[in-house]
Amino acid sequence: LYEYSIADNKTKILLSRECRQPAGLRLDTLTKKIFFINRSEGLDNVDEGSIVRSEINGKELNHLIINDAAWIRDPINFEIYSPDNKIYWLDKKLKSIFYADLDGKNQKKIYNTAFFWPNAIKIDKTNLNIYWSDYYKGINRCNLLGIDVVLIYKPATSEHIKSIEVIGNHLY
Repeated sequence: LYEYSIADNKTKILLSRECRQPAGLRLDTLTKKIFFINRSEGLDNVDEGSIVRSEINGKELNHLIINDAAWIRDPINFEIYSPDNKIYWLDKKLKSIFYADLDGKNQKKIYNTAFFWPNAIKIDKTNLNIYWSDYYKGINRCNLLGIDVVLIYKPATSEHIKSIEVIGNHLY
């Protein structure tokens, strides 16, 4: 994991051996913490992944949600929702959406999606909904508790939805 200074054109290594294959980098501007998925795909005798938090300078690395058959096996994407101090994630192997407190405690499954290939998750901060995409099946929505699930977009062809963004009442 690197930090690049635009001002002086310098690169600094924040984390190296602790990060196998970092993915889904998020910065929580309220707590000044960096969150990411520490993937281990293709490495022998290593579980698929965990969700990790560190200080913005790369110090105090904490594995918040570690590989566990019940809570996390293959995290594919996640989203931070600071007002509730929650982190929401999609797990490809467990085919579910989970959340936990930003310190990794109080983990809970909120929806078993039965999706084939999850890709993106976004929190609609205006309407307090979760949107997630499945590579093949479309885009779904539910509230922050996993209730009122609705398929809102089903691709007519073989579109592959890899990412989504929510701004106001618009989905991109």
